[in-house]
Amino acid sequence: MWLSLILLGGALAGCSAQQQQSTTHEVEQDVRNLSKVDGALDVRVSAAIAAQAGVNTFHVAPAAHNGVITLTGTAPSHEVDRVIVQTVRGVSGVKGVVDHITIHS
Repeated sequence: MWLSLILLGGALAGCSAQQQQSTTHEVEQDVRNLSKVDGALDVRVSAAIAAQAGVNTFHVAPAAHNGVITLTGTAPSHEVDRVIVQTVRGVSGVKGVVDHITIHS
């Protein structure tokens, strides 16, 4: 997001005040829309994980950012971790998965 704002600042340097306001509003709207998309993706991923038998969702927390899901928490085995990661990869809208789940037997 910071990179977007820096680039926006550079792009706005040669614009009129009205053009700057319009462009700033468009970028802010894009950021809000992206947050809504990531929020909806978080919900779909959590539901998909919860639907898997044997997966305790209280120990796994997904977080979406630009369509990439970062998984944190614990799993009882590598097998359960693989099930979680494969499940998340199968959710519509997921662009990638970062697996930070630790195994605790």
